[in-house]
Amino acid sequence: MGRLVRILLYAFIILILYFWITAIVRSYQKREEVQTIKEVEVVDTTASSTEIDTTLIGGDALTNEQIIDGTLDYEALDDKVQEIEKKQEVKKAKEAQSSNDVAKNAKAPKPVKNIVSGDGGSYMVMAGSYLLKDNAEKMVKKLKSMGYKDAKIVVFTSSGYHSVVALSYASESSAKSAAASLKSKGVDCFVRSR
Repeated sequence: MGRLVRILLYAFIILILYFWITAIVRSYQKREEVQTIKEVEVVDTTASSTEIDTTLIGGDALTNEQIIDGTLDYEALDDKVQEIEKKQEVKKAKEAQSSNDVAKNAKAPKPVKNIVSGDGGSYMVMAGSYLLKDNAEKMVKKLKSMGYKDAKIVVFTSSGYHSVVALSYASESSAKSAAASLKSKGVDCFVRSR
């Protein structure tokens, strides 16, 4: 038994040494990879920084010689910069004015042409049941914009949900035809009796 324990202990130590050595080798390899990546990322930027490409509006271009020799008229340059800034301010003001004009000339929402109303009977065209009242209010608003002026929210005691009633009719056939019409407009609905 003692011999078996010794063999297991030696195997455990060898296993620990193996993992330790592989960790050291991997960290050394990662350092080399990072160093080679940094060497690759170094780019010669001296060529691009010696040439200054600064063109002013109006066709005049600045050259390195003008800047270095001092032959550049800085007052004239300042005047051109101020002129450019003024043009940009005028352009921004015109854009703001045109956006205001567009907002003023925007068409008012179209009034609903086809107002749909029921006769208030016991057959209801249900346009959904919502847990959140805000969602039910959005559906009512949508229905009213579609011409369903009698759309309202009803909370039934049996469910506790906010149910949206688009219309209600006295006859089941009228309610079903209204539901079919509403479905054709893209609103999922069904008929329920009170």
